Amino acid sequence: MGNPEENRNRTGKGAGEIPDLKLTARTDRFIGKYGRMREIYLREHEPVFYSRLVLDEKIYPYLIETEQKVQERMDHILPELMEEAGIQEGGKYSNSTDWIERMEKLRKAAEKQAVRELVYC
Repeated sequence: MGNPEENRNRTGKGAGEIPDLKLTARTDRFIGKYGRMREIYLREHEPVFYSRLVLDEKIYPYLIETEQKVQERMDHILPELMEEAGIQEGGKYSNSTDWIERMEKLRKAAEKQAVRELVYC
């Protein structure tokens, strides 16, 4: 029986050899905008945590979970903002363009808050 390290593909020569690491835990599920934003944040600001997730092959489930949490948080925040602003979903407004503009501002505010809480934390 040989050393299990001998069977791994390696890059470099001599003392500078490092193992070629490849992720096997890929998923067919979609990692969306917020999952990618979190990945970039971790890579740049928390490299040790990011590396641990990658090496433990937990990065994809983590990013998918982050995506879901941000979406759920936005779904929770938006009705609160609508109530504060006195806007009703599907309400009758004399100017539908005005309603659309107001809703878009509220959606952006909900997104900004959710991203601040769950992506850049």
